[in-house]
Amino acid sequence: MMQVSAQLEWTREPEAPGFWGRIAETWRARALILFFARLTLYKTIQRTILGWLWLPLRGLVPTLVGSLVLGGFLGVKGEGAPYPLFLLSGLIPWVTFASTAIWTVRCLELTRRYTRVAAFPRLVLPLGFSAPAFIDVAMFMATYLCVSLWYGLYEGVSVALPGPQTVFYLLLSWLAGLGVGLLLCIPGAQVRDIRFSLNYVLSFALALTPVTYPASMVPEKWAFLTTMNPLAAIVEGFRTAALGQATPPFNSGIVAAVITLSFVSVGLYVFNRFEKYLTEKV
Repeated sequence: MMQVSAQLEWTREPEAPGFWGRIAETWRARALILFFARLTLYKTIQRTILGWLWLPLRGLVPTLVGSLVLGGFLGVKGEGAPYPLFLLSGLIPWVTFASTAIWTVRCLELTRRYTRVAAFPRLVLPLGFSAPAFIDVAMFMATYLCVSLWYGLYEGVSVALPGPQTVFYLLLSWLAGLGVGLLLCIPGAQVRDIRFSLNYVLSFALALTPVTYPASMVPEKWAFLTTMNPLAAIVEGFRTAALGQATPPFNSGIVAAVITLSFVSVGLYVFNRFEKYLTEKV
């Protein structure tokens, strides 16, 4: 006797009016977020020999190289913490931001075959394509805990566990990257120059953010660049919470949150305003 498996049916209804109507549509289609998240994760290991082994290497290799070159050859200090832990505490929020931005910018470009033939809330695409950022965070956090364990057991260094404030700063990092993706994914689907230019912009932003070096190394005449950079406040807040050196400054955290939420709000407005006109040309 033939058995027919039940299939999920989607009903196309008129588009909900207003911003919150679009958000409600996205929530009802949240199963698609997981679908595109899996699709993105498979793309990260597609046509590779090592496959899933690349995932733990994402956290291990930058730590080893950065610690050897910056902490070893150049003698950059970690301000009271072993430099590998200092480096990781800066890389974790930065990678969250950069990975989210890079993948969400490509969300429309990599889903042409779906957007051309299927009607669904397009906002699920940048949300689903931010999945690699969470995998990167998990790999870097695992590396951080392993390095902490090494220093605690074999080097006799007292290492504090990451505080609960780290979750707040990781959320800000993800939202900042999502804001970049929402602003650039539509033009990025039209021209590849957006994606290519983003890599250079992120490299420049990394140099202006105290990720691999302490903020105290910034000359006083250039300190205003760090002050104006919301990512600097996020990285410094995460670092102090992770290393347990001090309580992250409340004012800088609030300023970073306000700037990040404003940026995401603008990104959501631009995406919801123009995606239905421009994605048809993708």
